[in-house]
Amino acid sequence: MHPNGYGAYYLGSLVEEIGRKLRSDGHLVVSIAVFRDERGQRDLNGLKKTLRQWRFDAVLAFAYDDTIFSILSEMGTAYVACTFRPMKYPGAAGRINCSHNFAIPELVAHCRERRIRHVWQVTYGPFMPDIGLHLSQCGIRTETIRIAPPLSDFGKQEYVECQAHALLGRKLDTDKLPDLILILDDFAARGGILALAERGIRYPQDVKLAGFDDQMCAVTATPPLTTVHQPCEDIARVAYQTLRDRMRDSTLPPRRILLSAPLVIRD
Repeated sequence: MHPNGYGAYYLGSLVEEIGRKLRSDGHLVVSIAVFRDERGQRDLNGLKKTLRQWRFDAVLAFAYDDTIFSILSEMGTAYVACTFRPMKYPGAAGRINCSHNFAIPELVAHCRERRIRHVWQVTYGPFMPDIGLHLSQCGIRTETIRIAPPLSDFGKQEYVECQAHALLGRKLDTDKLPDLILILDDFAARGGILALAERGIRYPQDVKLAGFDDQMCAVTATPPLTTVHQPCEDIARVAYQTLRDRMRDSTLPPRRILLSAPLVIRD
């Protein structure tokens, strides 16, 4: 289950791979997406109704906030939480964390090695909450360009790309270039790359640029983009194992699995 389509967005076909493995074990697998409407509201009552009707043995849930997890706990449904935020998960059989913040030590070391003194970070919502703080504590000046969260989950990828392009473009027109621009994900970084190109600014020659998640667009960018790798294969493997073990033995104690998100340097 993914609350806004982003679970499938990040993990791609690996979500389907988890389902295939569970089906091969003889389990019926149902995919649930809980989207926001045009007012930004999720259909949480619909989710509760689905949980009552199906009576799942266990749920694999990808989410960024604790609303979905609280509902699963309230309904008495065993679940494995895949999340990027260090929150509490009542009733979780397993918790898999892979956070952008795990890349902070490598990112700080990279900034020191490249003598970076000034950083712009383009972000929104819960993304990169501590990176700017850690960089500032190391004497690196950090400015945040914040994208307003989209009201709807439909077209979110295009939304963040367009917003990064527009907001970063305005900043580039009025302010002196920083040493490094950090952008919340690789798709939004495409908007940043376009904003730089329109102004004849080259990366990494004139300014360093980095994204997050290590999507294919980071590899195919010209030049390739430095990014924080999202270990999708490991997330899928551990999620499948945790969910399978929980269904085989409901008495197993909750597990917490931390996965690293290494910095991939391409410039």
